[in-house]
Amino acid sequence: MWATHLTLVAVLAASSNVLGAVEGYQGAREKPVSANRGAGIAKISEEALRRIATRREMPKYPSTSLKRGLQGPVVVSVVVNPEGLMESVSVLQTPDAEIGQAVREAVTKWTFAPATIEHTGERTKLIGKLTFYYRISKGVGTVLNPEEAVNR
Repeated sequence: MWATHLTLVAVLAASSNVLGAVEGYQGAREKPVSANRGAGIAKISEEALRRIATRREMPKYPSTSLKRGLQGPVVVSVVVNPEGLMESVSVLQTPDAEIGQAVREAVTKWTFAPATIEHTGERTKLIGKLTFYYRISKGVGTVLNPEEAVNR
């Protein structure tokens, strides 16, 4: 499946940007990775980021938020260090602070395959976004990832 090291297949563009894809990544409509040449940072799509996660923890639904009937999407921005560990998590959108904190706590525990630039072997940071959907149905709170939300 995924090798220990994720390789970013880099294609140099005319500008100072590097556009690429994740090696072995299939089915994307758009290129899932873009990197800034020399910066050691690659922007990665949510779908690709989820696929290279080696450890995931789904967030909990805070009981007080559930009792108050709060639901909706939560979007976080993440920075993954070159070793595949979460460096930072920033909440961009949330129905309330407790739900945002639950997502931040869970996502902080995620780990990823280390990313390297093809041909140089240089490890790189990854930046991207993750989305979770908080839904209440018949008094039961559920937290879904994007794929689950579409299929329900």
